[in-house]
Amino acid sequence: LSGNIFRSPLTTIFSLETIDISQNRFQISFSLSPFFNHSRLKIFYGSSNQEIYEDEHRDDVRQQGTFLLHQPLFQLTDLKLGSSQRNDNIDGVFPKFLYHQHDLVQVDISNIKLKGAGFPSWLLINNTNLRGLTLLNCSLSGSFPLPVQNWPTLYFLDASNNDLSGKIPRWIWNLPELLILDLSKNNLSGSLPSGFITSRMIEVYLSRNQLEGTITKNEYPSYSLSVLDLSHNHLSGKPLNSLSGFDFSNNNFSSEIPPQISYKDGMQFLNLSNNKLKGSIPSSFSRLLQIESLDLSQNNLSGTIPSELSSLTFLGSFSVAYNNLSGKCPQVAQFATFNNSSYQGNPYLCCTSPLPPSGPSLMPPASHDGDRDDDDGGSFIDMESFYASSGVSFVMVLLTIASVLYINPYWRRVWFYYVRITITSCYYFVVDHLPVPVKYKVLELRV
Repeated sequence: LSGNIFRSPLTTIFSLETIDISQNRFQISFSLSPFFNHSRLKIFYGSSNQEIYEDEHRDDVRQQGTFLLHQPLFQLTDLKLGSSQRNDNIDGVFPKFLYHQHDLVQVDISNIKLKGAGFPSWLLINNTNLRGLTLLNCSLSGSFPLPVQNWPTLYFLDASNNDLSGKIPRWIWNLPELLILDLSKNNLSGSLPSGFITSRMIEVYLSRNQLEGTITKNEYPSYSLSVLDLSHNHLSGKPLNSLSGFDFSNNNFSSEIPPQISYKDGMQFLNLSNNKLKGSIPSSFSRLLQIESLDLSQNNLSGTIPSELSSLTFLGSFSVAYNNLSGKCPQVAQFATFNNSSYQGNPYLCCTSPLPPSGPSLMPPASHDGDRDDDDGGSFIDMESFYASSGVSFVMVLLTIASVLYINPYWRRVWFYYVRITITSCYYFVVDHLPVPVKYKVLELRV
């Protein structure tokens, strides 16, 4: 569906309580002025449409007799005006009707350019029952001035990909119901307070800011935390060990990898790349049976790659590039699928990989016999399985042919006819081209 919602019949149906016109090609007024007379309206979903435009200062709107109200008659509970792509038709202001809303529970105004606008702390002050607020990619700037008060219901806050600066207010970590917090891709600075994660938090995203300070493993009482993303900051200290999604890349961690990190059930990805970690790779990583991605590249790790890691059957992405590892690369199970880019930058690491090594190897060349043994043991094709599957396929083909001939008399006669013709042709070929005694040059065909 398409068209300007300003001219839609929906603007004259004043009994509507819910309007959902999302995922269409409508042109929607950002001020919602066409619906100011809908006193019963509670829910408005208009996200992912063709265009969201501002009309609060347009003359043609002021001239419409239907929309003379400066304040809406409705009190919304749910509002979604977010766009799936960046919308640059709005410039610098939140819609004025939001200042008159006091019952909002869910608000999503994502991907709408509000350049110059600050974080709308007044929205939280006016709506004490607000549970979810999404302001993703709205060009918000300035400090992050959360009002000093307790919001007992707020469980989701996403103000990522903006230009917010300053420190993260300390009392945000004391919100009793906050489960998901995303402030990534801003210019927030300062240090994280000790024990900043509450016991109820599930996901925290603070990547690509200017955060600094030291992280210690004993500051986090949360047992429900599954994802903590602090990548691309200036943090140091010791990584945590209680997460199922772990991204601390591009920081300044310089300790050894704590082996306790492998005792977290259900961990699916671990990214410690671009740090200063030292020591060896814990063999206890073999306990991470659900892990799918493991990135330890660009650190100062030494020692060998534990052979126990070959038991990680779900591992689809692996990198230990640019460390100081030595020994032989695993070439069994899923490790046979990783190319040389997973190991490059380790001059003392010997890898038999489908790709050529990234630099000169300091290990002595292997003998031809050893290469032959490695090829047999690390082949991509299991020959026993290959022979077994070939035999089963051959038997199935024979059984299929026999079944068809048994069921269909016509094809049975045709089959035996061609068999007889073939035998006769072979006989005469032999008689004509080979020296055969005359007494054998008689063929009697009996039907």
